[in-house]
Amino acid sequence: MTGPRVSVCLGVKNGIANAARFIAAVRAQTYPHVELIVADNFSTDGSAEIFRKRADVFLQIGPERSAQRNAAMQRASGDIVIILDDLSKVGTAVRIGQRTVQVALQSIWIGIGLSVALMLAAAAGYVPAIAGALSQELVDLATILNALRSLGPGRHGAASPVRSRESARQAPLPG
Repeated sequence: MTGPRVSVCLGVKNGIANAARFIAAVRAQTYPHVELIVADNFSTDGSAEIFRKRADVFLQIGPERSAQRNAAMQRASGDIVIILDDLSKVGTAVRIGQRTVQVALQSIWIGIGLSVALMLAAAAGYVPAIAGALSQELVDLATILNALRSLGPGRHGAASPVRSRESARQAPLPG
């Protein structure tokens, strides 16, 4: 398996109106390693049967939503656990995580490369000690500034994690 596993946790009670749409949204994710964990609060509308058949993990627990979420998170096997009111954020969360790792690794190698180059120049006598120490501080600063790129949208304009209230209302979780 390539990439982290994502666990989508849902606490629900009587969510028949949105059950099929919710399941379809999770299963339609383009990211391949997504598991669905449903913690049902003893639904009486038939949604429990739907979720029991289609979820990767199905639990019945209640009455509080916090108990449902805690139980679902305990059963999650993902490297990333998401409890959301909007499933469209699952893909965005995975992209942000992948971009952060990519930028961090790039920053590490840039810092190491620049540091080694400075050490070789210092060892050869081209850089005095004071200039080398100041240059190392500049290398550290450049590496940190490069790592801060992970906060931005990325080269291809990946979605920002901040969205408008209007778009956040489009796919509410059932329950």
